[in-house]
Amino acid sequence: MTEPVKRTTLGASEVAAIFGFSRFASPFSLWAKLHGLTTDKATATTLRGQIIEPAFREWYAGRLGVQIVPGPRYEDTPWQRADMPWQAARPDGHWIDGDGLHLIEIKTTRDWQAWHDGPPPDYRFQVLWQQWVASGMPWGVTLVDTHLISYCPMAEDFRDFQLAWDEKTQRRA
Repeated sequence: MTEPVKRTTLGASEVAAIFGFSRFASPFSLWAKLHGLTTDKATATTLRGQIIEPAFREWYAGRLGVQIVPGPRYEDTPWQRADMPWQAARPDGHWIDGDGLHLIEIKTTRDWQAWHDGPPPDYRFQVLWQQWVASGMPWGVTLVDTHLISYCPMAEDFRDFQLAWDEKTQRRA
């Protein structure tokens, strides 16, 4: 058994697990991890994402003609809401333009089965939490949307989902 890591924040993928939306963690497995009973193990999927993410972020920035600022690394302090600092997020990047703040979240997938109606629920939940956290930070600009980019190496295909931070979304948050 390992010592529990003293945590003061809760992140986007963890919130999806708490509410049972995650395909990768259950509420119990998250509880066990937060209490030091289990540890995260790197998988081929997480390794693939870590390798591809920086290159894909740079490619996407060039495609849009914007400068994307990388999000906080896991060893760095996450973004936190000013009014509720226990609520945290680590989006993969962001940029600010004349419209406001845009977030980017990058995913890889082996196939598109879970994506038939758009992003799977756990990723939508993760993006909603990231938007909620970002909206509570002192940016000085309006949060506009999140670009959820998914790449499927097996199909040599990518998909770009723009998830707005609009009035309807804000009410759900």
